[in-house]
Amino acid sequence: MSLTMDLILDIDNNKTKYHVAVKNSTRERASEIWAHQRILDKAFGDNTYTGLFIGLSETKLDHKSNEVTEICVPEQWRAYQQFISSLRAIYYVDIPRAYKNLQQKPPYIVVKQLGEFYYDISQE
Repeated sequence: MSLTMDLILDIDNNKTKYHVAVKNSTRERASEIWAHQRILDKAFGDNTYTGLFIGLSETKLDHKSNEVTEICVPEQWRAYQQFISSLRAIYYVDIPRAYKNLQQKPPYIVVKQLGEFYYDISQE
């Protein structure tokens, strides 16, 4: 079986293996991140690969008004987290306002600044 993923990190046999989706933004492709994690869970067993997402931001430019707006779907993300698979954390360069509080109620989705990614994986 072959499946293109964004980034798979298999550091060594004693450490966690990571599935890291890296995108400028998710927009309509957010479900891919959870779907790829689900495939890994089914193919290799739950918790073999820890799912993470790293993104730049979730904005679009209105070319008529030159206004930048956030494009976010937090309730869709909650459904993905609950019914498709579970991501350990999501890291952004610029965290969208709509995603800052996703860890406040179930299904919990941890959203952090990108700088915390390096600290978090070093603690595994």
